[in-house]
Amino acid sequence: MNTMTTAKLDTIEFEAAGAPPSMLDVLRKRIRASMADASQEVQEHAAALLLKLEHLARAQQTASAAPAPIETYLAPWLTLQTDLLAAA
Repeated sequence: MNTMTTAKLDTIEFEAAGAPPSMLDVLRKRIRASMADASQEVQEHAAALLLKLEHLARAQQTASAAPAPIETYLAPWLTLQTDLLAAA
């Protein structure tokens, strides 16, 4: 595999913006596979980018697992008791 450079890491970071979790996994594997050959500076950059990609993947998983908010069609000054909403 080619030696990783900071320019390649910057490209990977750009590709990761808005990427689905499966693509983030591929990018993380690519970085891990190329870290051994890299210079110390590139390894530090790669480690930081791995943290960022892991955070992005977790955020996407959390967002997809979060339940949809209850939609209420009341005026802002009107409120309902939550036990009444649960009984409905």
